[in-house]
Formats: sequence, C-alpha cells, structure tokens
Amino acid sequence: MVTRSERNPWAAFPGARAARSADSRRRLSPAAPGPFALGDTERVRELLEQAGFADVRVEALDLHRIHTDFDEFWETTLDLSRAFHDAVLEAPAG
Repeated sequence: MVTRSERNPWAAFPGARAARSADSRRRLSPAAPGPFALGDTERVRELLEQAGFADVRVEALDLHRIHTDFDEFWETTLDLSRAFHDAVLEAPAG
C-alpha cells in the first residue's frame, strides 16, 4: 500500500512535525478538512455519484509544487489545513 507521504513527499516533514502534538491523530484524521480530505478514491466516487454524476472515474494526478525557498514552502503548507496548522504550532519544540 502506498502511504500519503510516499505519494505526497512535500507532506512528510510537516506531517512528522505535526505528529508530535498529543492529539494530532484525532485532528489530522483522513475525514478531517484539509489537503487529504478527499484522498480516498471510493469516498470521492461515492460523493460524486450521490451528487448525480454517472460513470465516475477517479484518477490520481501528479502535481508538482515549486517554491522559491523553504519559508514559502512552509507557509503554503501550513495554509493547506487549519487542523494541520494548529497541530504543527502546538507541537513541542525540538
């Protein structure tokens, strides 16, 4: 099975940082709003079919993120999800 970090290497470092937060697992669950909220192919298919779409086909697309420096990357990453943002900022230093 391919993990989110393997498919989204940009999330590996911030995800490890957020995991230090005591209750980050609850706030960063797959169902929580954020960059991976629609990461489950079957959930997306079900939602689209419930909305009336027929012959739904869900495919992964490569998206390359390019930033001028680490600060830009970090700010953009924190802006992707409020729960993620809070988990990172509440994590112990170190």
